[in-house]
Amino acid sequence: MFQYTNQNSMHNTLLRRVLSIDLLIVAVLSSACSTLSSNTAEIAVSLPSEENEAQYAIATRDGHIGRIVVPVTINGKGTFHMMLDTGATNSVLTSNAVSRLGLDMAQATSLEVHGVSGRIMAPVMKIDEMQAGSLRLKDLNVPVIDGSVVAGLDGILGVDGMDGKSISADFVRDRIRIANGSSLPASSWFAVIKFALVSKRLVVVDGMVGRIPVRAVIDTGGTQTLGNLALLKALEKSHKDKYSLDSGVIDITDSTQNGRLVLVPSVKLGPAEITNSAILFSDFNVFDLWDLNSRPTLLVGMDVLGQLGELSINYRRLELHVRAK
Repeated sequence: MFQYTNQNSMHNTLLRRVLSIDLLIVAVLSSACSTLSSNTAEIAVSLPSEENEAQYAIATRDGHIGRIVVPVTINGKGTFHMMLDTGATNSVLTSNAVSRLGLDMAQATSLEVHGVSGRIMAPVMKIDEMQAGSLRLKDLNVPVIDGSVVAGLDGILGVDGMDGKSISADFVRDRIRIANGSSLPASSWFAVIKFALVSKRLVVVDGMVGRIPVRAVIDTGGTQTLGNLALLKALEKSHKDKYSLDSGVIDITDSTQNGRLVLVPSVKLGPAEITNSAILFSDFNVFDLWDLNSRPTLLVGMDVLGQLGELSINYRRLELHVRAK
């Protein structure tokens, strides 16, 4: 077992979570959300710099939530920088990326996109090919979405086409790798957690929040871990002295939803345990869309995942591999 402990006070832990910008790509296609508080937070997107083009897997550190950025070629052009999101069933492009590709938005069709609490009709562009590592997707219909949640990015790389692939994010060496999934067992350096798929593409593992068993969706596109009301109810029964703050989210559809940011004793995925984690609770529409409201469930974001040394998802073996720093 390995464990990460936040040494700051509980109140400061919660306050940092409220002041951070949260991004969640979820639902049938995609959506995004940012935390709301009485303070104004500036959006900062971590991208590879010209001086250090290798930095794609950015770790979560004190006061900074990590993210995973993938170099992508589209229609043979690029490089485009897209955030890898294992919680997105489809990829998304920004209008700036569409312009760089020389595509005509007047030829776009439209499609309904669901957010955390709202939905919009988004333009959809036809893409001939998208490639990242060994992942090669053809004949895609990709929604075009702009806004603060994709500021500084060219889009979102979802999990469409990941069947049989393997995604590895090394937060120590700042490396992201997408390859054909190995049929061989994981190295002894890794702890192995078997997973199931929800909606055919979303990785769900068994976990624990304190002493409460939960289903945990691995969501590399979310900076903040989210919980459903079934988990909040279970926590209220077992922990009467929780620290919490009122907060909320605004999603990609510009819909807002209030929630409670709660400090929990620990989040455990297999042998990895992160203590003093903060979870944002509300009746998020995404849990209904994925039929995940019947029992305690989490969307585990980069505030937790980015504290690992390495995270690997083998879609061929249906295994999650984690390694400590």
